[in-house]
Order: sequence, then C-alpha cells, then structure tokens
Amino acid sequence: MKPTTWTIASLILATSFVTGGQAQTTQPATRPAATTQPAAAAVPDEMLARLAPRYTRIAAGFSFCPPIGGKAQQKLAVGADEPFVVFSSDEDRWSLKVLQIIRPEPTKLATPRVGDPAAGVQRFDGPNPLPPAPGLLDELEGAVQRSNPGTKVLRKDVINVGQYDTGLLISRYSMGVQTWLHQQAMIQESPTHFFVVDWTTPSGWSADLGDKEDPRESVAVALFDAMLRTVQLFDTQPVKNELLDRVASGRAMGVNLSRRAETALIPEQYYRVVLRGKDVGWLFVTERFDDYNGKHGVKVTTSLSRKDSANGPVTRVDAELFSTPERRQPDEAWVSRTTINGLDSFNEYGQSYKHNRPKIMIPKDPNAKKQAFTVEEQKLTVNQSSQGQTKTIERDLFEPYCYLPQAWTLLLPRLLPVKEHKNYAFATWIPSEREIIWRYVDTEGDREVRFNGQTFRAWVIRDRISLEGDPTFHYFNADAVYLGSETPASGVSIIPSDFKSLKDLYPNETFTPLSLLKGLAPPAAAPAQRLPATSLMQENPGSR
Repeated sequence: MKPTTWTIASLILATSFVTGGQAQTTQPATRPAATTQPAAAAVPDEMLARLAPRYTRIAAGFSFCPPIGGKAQQKLAVGADEPFVVFSSDEDRWSLKVLQIIRPEPTKLATPRVGDPAAGVQRFDGPNPLPPAPGLLDELEGAVQRSNPGTKVLRKDVINVGQYDTGLLISRYSMGVQTWLHQQAMIQESPTHFFVVDWTTPSGWSADLGDKEDPRESVAVALFDAMLRTVQLFDTQPVKNELLDRVASGRAMGVNLSRRAETALIPEQYYRVVLRGKDVGWLFVTERFDDYNGKHGVKVTTSLSRKDSANGPVTRVDAELFSTPERRQPDEAWVSRTTINGLDSFNEYGQSYKHNRPKIMIPKDPNAKKQAFTVEEQKLTVNQSSQGQTKTIERDLFEPYCYLPQAWTLLLPRLLPVKEHKNYAFATWIPSEREIIWRYVDTEGDREVRFNGQTFRAWVIRDRISLEGDPTFHYFNADAVYLGSETPASGVSIIPSDFKSLKDLYPNETFTPLSLLKGLAPPAAAPAQRLPATSLMQENPGSR
C-alpha cells in the first residue's frame, strides 16, 4: 500500500494533499466524441437496476457501467499492464479492475491450431516447425493457474462484445474457507491493444453442490454479462493531438525559462493554508540562485505544516530543491521529508543528470560494419523510504524540454505569460504515483472570481495533473502579481500572507527551512542501460 504523501507538485497545485488513487467523478471540458457501441438499453431490466452510472476514462478511450455500490480509485495516468481504475465494495466484498494490455507485436486472443490459416506464417527452429505463438487468453489462464494452483476453469471462450472479439475466462478458486468467482474479459480493440475487465466476487459454491449452480455465481455471471454490454471504446487520437500541441507550447516557453526566473524569484514567501474557509496550516517558501555540487542554478526550499482538526495529527513537509536552468538536460536534486507528529513518515531523494549510453547502429548493407558510439541522455533516479522500506525508481528522460524539474514546479505559474491564452503540457514527477505524468496548464484570461471571501476580476491559470485530474486555479491581478490558488475538489486554498500574520496565527511555530540537500550524494556512474519503464506519452499509447 502506498504511503499518503503531500507531493512537491501538490504544494503549488493548491495542495490537494492526496495520492493519485483518489476517486474521480468529474469529466474534463475537452474530450473526443465517443463512438456509441451497444448501449445499456440491451441490458435486461433486472440487471440494469444493479449497474451504477457510466464511468468514462477519456485518456484510455474506455467507458462502461460498473456494478452499483462500488467505490472507485483511479490512477492519475493511464499506463499499460496496471489497472487505471479499481472499483471495490467492502460490504459485498467484490473487487473490479480495468486495465489495458499493449503488445509490441500483433497477438492472437486464442492460440491458433497448427495449420489453421489464422495461425499466420509457420515458424521454424532450424528444420523443426514450431507451434503457433500462444494466444493472450491462454497466457491469462496460465497466470491464473500459477496464482492459485487449485483454480478450476469454468469457461474459456471467445465471444463478441459489440464489434470486438473478446476472450472470456471464468474460474473458481478457494482461499481459506471462502470460495471466489473470478471473471475476466479481454476486449481486443486492435491486434496489439486489449482492455481487461477483471471482477472477483464471493461465491457460495461448495463441494456438496457438485455440478449444480450456485445462485450467487449465477447472479454474478449475469451481471458481468450486463457490464460488458455497456462497454464503449472510442478514439483517443484527438487527445493525443491536443497533448502534442501543448508540449510544443511548453517547449517554446522553456527556452526562456531561466530569463523569466531572473525577475520572478522571491526570496521569502509566507502563505496561509485554508480548508473550506478555516485556517489549517502555513507554507513558507524561499527562492534564490545558488550553487550545488559545483553547478549554478535555482534553489527552492519549502516548509509546510497542516493540522485539519483540533485533535488531528500535525503533518509537516519540508523540501529543498535545486536545478540548473537548462531545460534540455538539467542537473537537478531534491530532498523532501514528511513527518506526522514529529515522526518520520515519508522521505524522498531525487536526482536527474546526464549520462552516456552506448548505442550500436546496424547499417542496411549486410557487408558494412556496425558502428558503435555513445549518446548523451538524461536519467531520473528517485529513492523513496517509508516505514523502514526503501524503493529506488529509475526513469530515462528522452524528450527535450518536456520534463519539468522539481525546483521549477513551484515557480511555473509565475513564469507563464498569464495574459496570453495558451495551453501547455509538462512532464512532472509525481511521488505518490511513482511516475512521470503530464501536467496540463492553461492560461484562461481574466474573469470575475470568488476567492477568500471576496469577489474581483483576476487573470486565471488552470492547472491539473493528468488529463482528468482535479483542477487548481491560480489567480493574478492586472500587474501579474500572484493572489493565491484554490482546488475546489479538495476545498484547499493557498493565500499569500506575511511573517507577522502567520506568527499571530501560529505563535509557537518557527518558519525556518531545513537544509536537506547537503546529505545527498552526487549521482554515481550511470548503471547499465535498460528499457524505459514508462513513456512520456503513456496516457495515449498507440494510435487508435
């Protein structure tokens, strides 16, 4: 289970202070038009009453009606091989997850028979013919059997869900005294792209029933069929095109990032943290140009303290962040420390730096020699520790000007030309997700706003992590002076203040940033090259 962390990015995103597993109920204003597939009208009335309102994930191009009574938790980004949403019911003890599988090569749903034209070109190992490559449904069955050796497969079939071939696997297994029914549907959208709907429900079956049907299983099978009838898939290409346009704007802005920072840095900043009109904490920030490990750049420190209720715990987050101004290949380092009631809860140490990767060019001419050379690339290494456990995450940063170093995340709204109507996207490290995720930022112009108990006109920047993340709004006056931020979904606002006002509110607090970077060692020699664990385009894999 991931620790609940208040991420560095959250500090400027009006501090939603939650992990990416938060349930999402709102939809973005911009979305591609869905191509309607077989709709809920085809579902029997008795099953329709058991289905919840439609869930749609624009970034995945997937929509369906889950069972009623489930609580949704979704990841901020849509990747491959991991659920992008999980529904669960503590009362009824079921769990439903949806994920996508993306294969580099075309993959069959079922294993073709030898000699079947569907098997494709016959493969050989020397003179010996090889059997056809196993289908995805057979791979799934093998994984289920390995996970629970006593699993009994009740049905394994290829059916149709609307216009899509779908592999169906229904199995039963026991864990302790409880028997479970496991239903999985693999919807094939293309030869390389599949969606998996995976539902586990408690079963009333026992050996005494033999081949007789268990009523609970019969209802679960009928409801799973009803869910599949509501599935809709739609094209994500408009989302991908919009992202590419945003990235281009972000790259253009990044060229002048260091020049803008020269006039934007503020030595000391004090903020109130307000939850639905009530002061619950404070935030102190320093910004300056400084040196670290022999390099010159921007150093930012943040100290945040929050206590939501009189009897609630005091959570404090301290961070020190450094980055050189080069957007193409910055050298950066940061440390963040989270304590609850003074005890360590979560620590993170991160660095990105240039490294040399060997590369071999294979010429088209078979008689020509291979050419070996090195390319300079950027690598991100993050160490997270919580409850005595440490995890190291590595990511390769291939796209120049896409990645936004952590030190710049707090500065970003003040670096943008607030009076220009533009849409941006930046790749940002999100600790709670352990991933690099797109940050969508829009300069929306001026309008009348209601903020901090007052109504006034302000220039507005809309800011969110991932396409469907909850938006934060940053407000500026006509002179581009920052007026504060709010996240309506969480009810949290960040309001500029001063030392005296915060001291009056919190007389026992000391607003002193911690020096954390001094304990961080310089990056070691680059380890052996591996395939990237994620793609910066992970929200929109493939072109469909």
